Amino acid sequence: MTEENIEPHRPTAPLSDEAFARASARLRGVYMKRGYDADVRRLVDDLLAGTAAGREGRAILLAGRTGAGKSSIAGKALRDNAGLGEVGVDEVPVLSVVVPAPCTLKQLARQVARDLGYPMAGDPREHNAWERVRYLLADANVRILHLDEIQHITSTANAPEAVKVLNVLKGLMIDPRHPVSLLLSGLPEVIKFVEKDGQVRRRCHFVHVGRIASDENAVVADAVAAMAGKVDLKVPDDFLKVIVPRLVHAAEGQFGTAMDLAATAIERALVPRGDKGERLPPAASLDIRHFAETYQLRTGAPSFADPFTASDWKKIDVGLVLGRGAPEFKANGKGKG
Repeated sequence: MTEENIEPHRPTAPLSDEAFARASARLRGVYMKRGYDADVRRLVDDLLAGTAAGREGRAILLAGRTGAGKSSIAGKALRDNAGLGEVGVDEVPVLSVVVPAPCTLKQLARQVARDLGYPMAGDPREHNAWERVRYLLADANVRILHLDEIQHITSTANAPEAVKVLNVLKGLMIDPRHPVSLLLSGLPEVIKFVEKDGQVRRRCHFVHVGRIASDENAVVADAVAAMAGKVDLKVPDDFLKVIVPRLVHAAEGQFGTAMDLAATAIERALVPRGDKGERLPPAASLDIRHFAETYQLRTGAPSFADPFTASDWKKIDVGLVLGRGAPEFKANGKGKG
């Protein structure tokens, strides 16, 4: 028997909580690049080149639907750039901030200060809070500020607030003492918000993260196979032809959602359950039933409305998986969504 034909050791007992946590971390650490990664990496390089030349800041806006993978693309571009480092290291510092929901300008200032390690005491006025933030960014030599889920502040801003938000973003980029470039990631409507101010629009590069293209099914298959391989699970021979199209449909074509559904399905294969709910030893292979169980538990959909079990799965409205609202399921087995 050749070495490549030797079956990996299969656990004969259920995984412990600790073993499951380690396996989950391994499989969820897999990252599969798409065409957007190279585009964003080049734009981040341009931001760094501008910093080195002493120019004012610029902005990159990654826009896409929920689950498109915007945050992952942004984070990967920042982590992989040799010229960038976290606050407190020798490289050009970058700070990533998740915009809280809902959010006001003052709340955002407080969050940035907190993530820099200097939470604000008391209740400062909005303009004082942002003066403090600009000082802290300069003191930490932050050159790129990543604001993730930026729609949390833009979507709730009325007309006067919108002007102030845009002025704050513009002020960070053109600060003569310490200009900061911005990497913004959010929903598609953020593009229209940014376009309200010509000066901000002129300084911004847009990357729209779209649906999984028809020729990207192989990328999805490779990503899932790589995740499964991290925990010694096989994928079935018909995975690309049978399961991947259903997975892409179940995720409404959003890459990040597809990866999350797949990771959860793999986790279910690692900790299968018996008839009484007891843990069983890990499965040897990933199966379509693991995806079906994941989808039904995630959405509450019955089997006839599950794209992994229904014969006419292409006709199923899967909006529930992304939280667009629950379809109405009738007791006679028919439903509308």
